[in-house]
Amino acid sequence: MTRSLGFARWCCAVLAGWGLLISSAAAQQPMPKPVLGFKGKFAQALPNGIAVTDPTKNNAIALVQITPNTKLTVEGKADVGYLASGVEVEFSGEMTRLGKMEGELDKITVSDDPLVFEPDDVTQKLPKDKNAVVKMHVRGTVRSFKNGMLMVQSPGATIKVKLVAAPTIKVLVHNYTWAQPGDPVLVDGQESMAAQADQPQQILGTVVKITLEKMLEGKKKGLPARKRPGKS
Repeated sequence: MTRSLGFARWCCAVLAGWGLLISSAAAQQPMPKPVLGFKGKFAQALPNGIAVTDPTKNNAIALVQITPNTKLTVEGKADVGYLASGVEVEFSGEMTRLGKMEGELDKITVSDDPLVFEPDDVTQKLPKDKNAVVKMHVRGTVRSFKNGMLMVQSPGATIKVKLVAAPTIKVLVHNYTWAQPGDPVLVDGQESMAAQADQPQQILGTVVKITLEKMLEGKKKGLPARKRPGKS
């Protein structure tokens, strides 16, 4: 535990001085070195980025800075037990403007994008007839899931939808705190500081993709559920 805290403090101290280090690196290296297809394993979430182990360098730590301009995705899968109250999901389906959906849903995505309730075709307007059916794009928050029936609260309606017996549940979020140690990481960016004796390699991430190695699971009897990450 003490070692872990020490590692975290060390990483945070390095990231806290990122601007100074970049300036120093810029003075020594006028042209930043591009980094393409850097593969590593997620080690730890930090205030301004992530620590990643580099398997090609005896698992040396590399620090990846993530900014608002970084294209960050965290992808994976979840089981149906994960669809508990409070989880945000995304799906499309034929339904009325009041959220009455026809048929069963076989695909759904765990998402952290802004909530929406709009026609799948954004050029289309909602019909005035409350019984008219149109394909809708929904991002909302799960209110309940029981006996295969999912209730989702969106900005425009409360949708009740029946899931098939074994739906495909993907995870597509943009917050690196969903990652767990050991998850594969793929990075494109620019090297702001090469690895040195007293400093790890530092990369300014342009595109960062994290793949969740383990499926997200809901609470099982007698065991605590995996804590859901907060919003960034």
